[in-house]
Amino acid sequence: MRAGRLAAFGAVVLSAFLAWAPAAQAATPTGGWTDPAASAEQDGVPLAYVQAPQQLKGAADIQNGVMAQVDLSVAQDADVAGGPCAAGAQAKTVKGNNSSHIDWTFDASFPCNRKYLVRAHVVPCCFVHQARDFDLWIGVAVPSAPTSGLVATYQKADRAVKLTWDGGDREPDFAGFQVRRAIASGPFQAVADVAPGTTTWTDRSLPRNGATLRYRVVAMRPGPEAGTTVFSDDGATVTSVVPEAPGGTGSGTSGDPAAGGDGATPRKAGSGVPTGSASAKVHREFAAPGSSSRTHTTIDTGYDQNLPFKRNAGDEPVGSSIAQYDDDGGGSSTARSTALLVGGASVTTAWAMLLRLLTRRALVY
Repeated sequence: MRAGRLAAFGAVVLSAFLAWAPAAQAATPTGGWTDPAASAEQDGVPLAYVQAPQQLKGAADIQNGVMAQVDLSVAQDADVAGGPCAAGAQAKTVKGNNSSHIDWTFDASFPCNRKYLVRAHVVPCCFVHQARDFDLWIGVAVPSAPTSGLVATYQKADRAVKLTWDGGDREPDFAGFQVRRAIASGPFQAVADVAPGTTTWTDRSLPRNGATLRYRVVAMRPGPEAGTTVFSDDGATVTSVVPEAPGGTGSGTSGDPAAGGDGATPRKAGSGVPTGSASAKVHREFAAPGSSSRTHTTIDTGYDQNLPFKRNAGDEPVGSSIAQYDDDGGGSSTARSTALLVGGASVTTAWAMLLRLLTRRALVY
């Protein structure tokens, strides 16, 4: 009878141990996306900016187990689905190699400059371990190709400089071209925005007293943050020598240096002032957290300016150093295992001491 009770008790203990052991050893993967490194955060998810096409990389580890596979995908688009800017169905599966560590690469393509969510669904081997998703927002800020074939031609008949350039193949979100002009050795300033598909622009706002004018035409795409612009590299610079305008009387000083004067030299009335008009928007150039940015504005010598938005510091990218993911649950599995082991040992010891005490009292009585 006594032996039967002991056998039943042992079976209960063994069953409890077998049920408890897998839970004590269960773990959740740790790791995450490593390249590009996150520099900001959106809705609690790390955010990384890319300014050139690149391969996405990541890695994960699992304690007390091996990796089965990782499923990679573009999980969400910051804008509505469909259309030329949608990333579409992109997926890849990376198999494990019977190791507790797994590396992955993802050659995802992003057609437009905006935000896309990529996901790594990491699946450990065996049912006792838990799968985990690692999410990363990708803020795409890739510039268009520099403008090529730029030519400047002075037209004497209407006293203007005509610019022409090659359009080239552009992205679905291509926003057009910006014309920049410098007078003599002065700085370049934006003088006009040109719509996509247009490959010519005529500058009729020339200094009356003549000057050597330099021009650049840069391509534009929107940035991943609202109200920002990504500009291409400057490309080639072309020059046009503009003679002094005929006629004009009176006296004064050359006034605005940006218009070709020095602010002190006597001039004829009206000289140094551009003729005609042009317009360019004020663009806030996109800059990833930690990099510099500059605002391109129009020159202020008689040009009509179009300000489509006000600068709002609230839509600046907010930087926070998040280079990799900390485990939000998997890392604590080791702590849980340790706690269960310690707790089980403590309960066993207490139960043994209680049985010993009861046995002694039974012998006394």
